[in-house]
Order: sequence, then C-alpha cells, then structure tokens
Amino acid sequence: MIYIVISIVLFFAMALFPITYSLIVLKKRTSEELIIPTLLVDDPKYFTDLYRSAFRSKLAAMDSENIVEYTFKPSEKIVEADKTIEYPVICNYIIYAENYDFVPPEGMTFNKEIYANKNVYLVGVKTLLGIYCKKNLLIGSGIDIIRWVDSGGEITVEDNCSLGIITTSNTRIITGENCLFARMLAPQIFLGFTKDTDFKTVSKALTNNEDYVSQEVIRNIKSVDDDITDENQELHKSIITKYDLSILDGMKVKGSIRSHKTIRVGDNAIVYGNVFAEGDIYLGKGSRILGNIFTQNNIYTEENVEIGQNGKIKSIIAKEKISFSRRCVVYGYIESGNVCEVCLDEQ
Repeated sequence: MIYIVISIVLFFAMALFPITYSLIVLKKRTSEELIIPTLLVDDPKYFTDLYRSAFRSKLAAMDSENIVEYTFKPSEKIVEADKTIEYPVICNYIIYAENYDFVPPEGMTFNKEIYANKNVYLVGVKTLLGIYCKKNLLIGSGIDIIRWVDSGGEITVEDNCSLGIITTSNTRIITGENCLFARMLAPQIFLGFTKDTDFKTVSKALTNNEDYVSQEVIRNIKSVDDDITDENQELHKSIITKYDLSILDGMKVKGSIRSHKTIRVGDNAIVYGNVFAEGDIYLGKGSRILGNIFTQNNIYTEENVEIGQNGKIKSIIAKEKISFSRRCVVYGYIESGNVCEVCLDEQ
C-alpha cells in the first residue's frame, strides 16, 4: 500500500513541477522585452540580379545577326536600340540600349525584356514584360508591367499603372495614383504623389528618429490614451494584448505592439517599435511607425503616413491586401500576399 501512495505522490509532484516552476519564474520577472521575430523573406532582387547575369551571357553568345541559339528552347533575337529607328508595334525581341537613352514610340507592346545602360522614358507604351535600367526610369501613365522592374537610379511611375510582381530601385521609387503592385523595394518609396510640389515638400522634411524601444511590457489593454501616458502623451512600454487596440490621436508608444486582433493607430500618433497584428491594421493621417509592420490580414493607411526611418530598411508586409492613401512614405520593403494598391479611384 505504501508503494502505491509513494507512486501517487511522485506522479503529482512530477505533473505539477513544470507549472510551479513557471509560476515562480514569472513572479520574479517584473519586465520583459517584446520581441517580434525578424521577418524572413526571399531576396526581392533575386530574379532581377539573375536576369542581369543571364543577359550578359546572351550578349556574349549572340551571333553576327544578333541571334542567341539555345539547345533547350527557341532562339532569341536581341535588338540594339542604338542602331534601330523603327520597331514593330508588338515587339517580340529583347531590347538592348547601350550608349543612349531609350525612348520607344507610343503604342508599343514589349513581349520580351528591355535592358538599358542609360535612362529610359516609357510614355504611351501599352504593355511591358520586364525592364532593367541602369540609370533613371520613367513609367508613363497607364502602362501594364507583367513581371518586374529594376533600376539603379530613380523610378517614377505615373498614374494608372500595374507594376507586376516586383519593383526595385537602388535609390527611390515615386508612384502616382491608382497604381497596383505586389512587392516593392527601395531606400525611399513615395506613394500617391501626383504633384511635384507635394513630393519636394515631403522629401525635404524627412528626418531620423531615436531608436529607443522600451523593454517593459504592458498587457491586455484596449487603448493608449491620457490615462496611461505621461504629460507628453508618451507610453514608455511595449504592448501585448489579446484585444482590439486603439492608439488615440497624437499619442506616442515608445515600444513595440502586438495584438491578436485589430490595431488602429490614430492621426499623428507615433509607434517607435514594430507593429504586429493577427487582424487588420489601420494607420491614421500623419501617423508614423518607425519599425516593421506585419499582419495576417490587411493594412489600410490614410494620407501622409510614414513607415520606417530614412536611411534604414524596414518592412511592411500583409498576408492579404495593403491599401495606401496619398502622400505615404515607406523606407525599405513592401509586400502583400494579395495586392498593394495606391489610392485607387474608388477611394
């Protein structure tokens, strides 16, 4: 009988030990750092870098008639833009512009890639498969990009464009209104800028902020308001909550935020860390997020939202849709599992 009692006691002791130990450790900890895991994404420039390497191989392999022969697929022709005056309306050749800016005629469709060592001005073009431009690139209004765009310089995208799978620049991307894309990468991305004066005003005002992010955590709150902030409307804590969370207008959260539901950031509010949500994320007018943003659902921004910090690469990623309003700025990488839209007409 005594062996049975001992066995029962040992069983309960072993079962309760992990719970007891966890409670003791939790009680001793007065604060903790909110860590949002680094977002692991594929290299956005993988395919464009691969294409540039492949194109150089094609140049080296082409014959006297600019034909590149393959054993595993049909041959391709490379048209040298510096030596060409006329193009077919539907162009099924690779375009190579080496020494001069490339300015194709209006009304054209390019079913193969364009490779340019200088500037490119695409105005009145209908459709484009993909393009690499070593310098600056202008994508005129209403152009449909099927796959990708990559530039060593600045990319300017006018209204009503669809930018395909990935758009990347080593310097800056500026888009107009009613544009669609899936992924975008650049040190500076200006979204929904149709007036040159607006762009100059915003770009001159770009500043860096302190990197301070509090390690202390406050849990399961529903709003950040005057009741939990100091006299400067600042909350020096990170937030983990299972509720919908609202950051009221003008408030500053000097930490990161994680919610199992929806997050609403009010007008002119600032979050100094990362923002992670299971539900939708809404960013009010003039609000700023200095860290990364990730959600399992959608992201909606109002006007003049700024994400990241000038001179640093941050990410804004949504499993569903990202909808940007006018004059929004992102430093780094944008990705949506569905679509990214810039101030569509119905808005």
